[in-house]
Amino acid sequence: MDFCASLAFSTVTECSGPGYFLAGDAAAVMDPTSSHGVLRALMSGMYGAQAIAASTKHGNIVSNQKEYKKWLTSWFHADAIALSQIYLRHGFSF
Repeated sequence: MDFCASLAFSTVTECSGPGYFLAGDAAAVMDPTSSHGVLRALMSGMYGAQAIAASTKHGNIVSNQKEYKKWLTSWFHADAIALSQIYLRHGFSF
């Protein structure tokens, strides 16, 4: 679990690895307030499929796994920070 687990946000430590790419809620779960659940599911599935296809074609699976993890975690953290700021502004403390 990630640092935001207590805030109803969580992400897996490794969203890609030998033989897998996790997508959607399997990779990261965000409070529904972010309104990105369906978008994150679709985009992570598309990105993961593209990474698999590129790896099959070009054989650079480790590079694709790292790029996918960087993309997914940076999006996750950006949403987590934005939601945390909204919660704090409205008087919720953690």
